[in-house]
Amino acid sequence: WLKKGTLTAAYQNVEESRVNRKFGSLTRSHQIEKVDVYSINTDFYGNIAQGHSLSYGLEWTYNKIRSQGYALDLVLGLDDIIGYSDRITIPSRYPSDGSSASSFAGYLNWIYRTNDRLTINGGLRLTSSKIIARWNDTAPVDKLLSTVDLQSEALTYTLAMTYRPNERWQINSLISSGFRTPNIDDIGKIRESNGILLVPNSFLQPEYAYTFESGIKFTGQDKINFIDLRAFSTLVSRHIVRSDFIVFSDTSTPNENSILYNEEEVFTQANKNLGDRFIYGASLQGKWMLSDPFEIMGGITYTTADQNTDYGPMPSIAPLFGTFTLSHKIKNWRTLLIWKFSERKHPRDYSWGGEDGFNETPVMNPIAVDDIDKYYGMPSWNIWSIMSQYQLRKNIVLNVGLKNIFDLHYRTFASGISAEGRSLQLGLKVKI
Repeated sequence: WLKKGTLTAAYQNVEESRVNRKFGSLTRSHQIEKVDVYSINTDFYGNIAQGHSLSYGLEWTYNKIRSQGYALDLVLGLDDIIGYSDRITIPSRYPSDGSSASSFAGYLNWIYRTNDRLTINGGLRLTSSKIIARWNDTAPVDKLLSTVDLQSEALTYTLAMTYRPNERWQINSLISSGFRTPNIDDIGKIRESNGILLVPNSFLQPEYAYTFESGIKFTGQDKINFIDLRAFSTLVSRHIVRSDFIVFSDTSTPNENSILYNEEEVFTQANKNLGDRFIYGASLQGKWMLSDPFEIMGGITYTTADQNTDYGPMPSIAPLFGTFTLSHKIKNWRTLLIWKFSERKHPRDYSWGGEDGFNETPVMNPIAVDDIDKYYGMPSWNIWSIMSQYQLRKNIVLNVGLKNIFDLHYRTFASGISAEGRSLQLGLKVKI
């Protein structure tokens, strides 16, 4: 039951700061976060009987978060900054009196190879998570916030089967469950963007997922060419998503859906548990030797989700995308022609909470009142790249490539950042 084991202890200290000043304003706001991250992982492996293998382990994590916010007014002398005013406390990005997130988990995974045709895999994981968040009375956005103490336990499972009727066919099936406990970012973050203020929600609960997946793979007689088709369906229970939120303790504006923040009226949202949602998807991957020395390989992925009339589309659902590569190899040269593409994501498919960055997509009608009519959504795109490798010696490889040959301006879904344009890449790989 114990053939090999590893124990890993880790510590990381993270500091992150955000400094903002609106155009034309003399007030500069600072939000600073410091996080201490501790973890211990143990993993063990063994063979308990003929055909049976076992892996198991424990995991402990602890994150301690300190967050502060303050503002300074710039003091000007002619055209130069000559000093700063005294600090003024403003709402911090995360719980102002400190917060922590911890978890303890144990898992057991069993693999049983009954014969050359059938393999069964079963696994269990028991996880206990705890979130503690505290707010003080310094510059709050919600006077009702004081302490959140959220503890949750979950037993998740996996049951998988792989069946090989012969050497060329393989059938896979999988049933699994999972859960996600809200983290400090979900429960306690305060962030303003484009007139929307994300505020803490101390009533947020864990979400759970239940997945069924199945696939079939066909391999050619040469054991190189193959086609792999997979499909899945996932039920997400108590799905966490951004939605409109009322701060009942606030009376700074006559509208209950807005508050006064940094001297501006902003609408409020929070992460909330909004019922059950379904996600569906499929992927096709393959590799095919056209004729020596040409070979093509790649894959395409499609994902969709149910459209809820009360809560809108689910966030983070990418449009159809894929990658295909045509390779040519002769002697010491290997050349790859790479095609990457993505379909358009229409405005009607974007989440209402703004998680997908809808307002960062191209403007279609600047004078439109409704965002659906104003923004285009993510345009479709496809790019071509060429990469080449030359084996100088047994242990030395030269790489050269031209990415995004036609210099297309594009963004991958929900990245918020434009991808690189045409770029020349050179590299040398040496094995010693």
